Amino acid sequence: MTTTQLFKERLQAYFKKKDLRQFPYDGQYLEADSIEFFVAGAQLLSKLLTLIEQAKSSIIIHIYSLKEDDVGNTVIHALARQAQNGVSVTLMTDAIGTNMLSPDRQALCAQSGIEWVQFNPPFDHSFVEAGRRAHHKLFLFDHTKIIIGGFNLGSHYLGSPNNVWHDYGIYLESDQLYEIETAIKELQHSNMITPFYKFAKPWLKPQMPFRILFQDGQRGLRDISKRITHALKNAKEEILIVSAYFFPDQYFLHLLSRACKRGVKVTLVVSEQSDVSWVRWASFHFLERILKNGSNVYTIHKNILHGKALMVDQKWLTLGSYNFHFTSQFFNVEANIETTDETVVENFRMNFFDTIINKSTPMDAVSFNQQGNYFSRIRNFLAYQFGLILYAFYTAHSKTRPLQ
Repeated sequence: MTTTQLFKERLQAYFKKKDLRQFPYDGQYLEADSIEFFVAGAQLLSKLLTLIEQAKSSIIIHIYSLKEDDVGNTVIHALARQAQNGVSVTLMTDAIGTNMLSPDRQALCAQSGIEWVQFNPPFDHSFVEAGRRAHHKLFLFDHTKIIIGGFNLGSHYLGSPNNVWHDYGIYLESDQLYEIETAIKELQHSNMITPFYKFAKPWLKPQMPFRILFQDGQRGLRDISKRITHALKNAKEEILIVSAYFFPDQYFLHLLSRACKRGVKVTLVVSEQSDVSWVRWASFHFLERILKNGSNVYTIHKNILHGKALMVDQKWLTLGSYNFHFTSQFFNVEANIETTDETVVENFRMNFFDTIINKSTPMDAVSFNQQGNYFSRIRNFLAYQFGLILYAFYTAHSKTRPLQ
């Protein structure tokens, strides 16, 4: 591809105005052959290992973080056994999220026939390009079965029924995954020049029983953020948000404020504990504004929250790897699944109120002002300013601009 062709494609991506309003969030879906909602990591791990063992022809796994602990080693050895039995196995890990597999695991992959793909090694490209991370998590089996969610592979993510990490995943079966598989393969074999936005996006057909959406801000693809924006604009009764890393742009906050003024009940759950401390500190800096706008805010304190989900009007749900954070919007490759399946939506809502809210502490503007000393306020302010600097840097170098 010549420089002129590349420049032309990137210009086309930047000015592309694909309107997703033809896919209203309360539109009619067909039913998938099978669909399941997961919260507990141990349940998802059991399902994952079963699907690996039952695979007949192909397995494709894209994962941000793969730990070489009990869970990670169990999965790798299960994949190796299937590869030795003639199943085509591809494992793509993010070069920063996973770093390098150990020499023993690399040898196991090579000897068994697993195709291991390391996505975007940071020193192979410019500093800006190195920020493009494969943050999505998906598992595709035999062209017809898929798991999408926020779970990584490691003992502290999926280790036991009493796992302290709270996350979500959806499993479904469908014979309409072939075109999605094509896009997934294009991503794992593309170099940093190949723009992900060039794909035809067949997964957005209105007759699909579900929608699998991708986000790739550095390549101008923003289907997830556009769908979320459309859903927030059209919410009529209720918005439920679960956010592990909450640092959205100002327009997202504006949409929440407008929803509250329309009489929509907005409930946001954020984490009291986090593996990325500065994001938690920064989010507390502007939670007061969200509270004053009329939103209900809860902090979950008995678990480390890693889930990312948004439900609107008790009938539309999106969940996956996409954080309500500018890195997901502008830099990372993300994958979410969107559904109106009544069982899945109701299961999510029940979990939200029966499990998450019961483990959370409500916040209000008065108590929020009273809690914390000057040190914590200064810390939160500095973390927020640091986030704004990163936000400005990301948006300046991204093909995706903040939605207006």
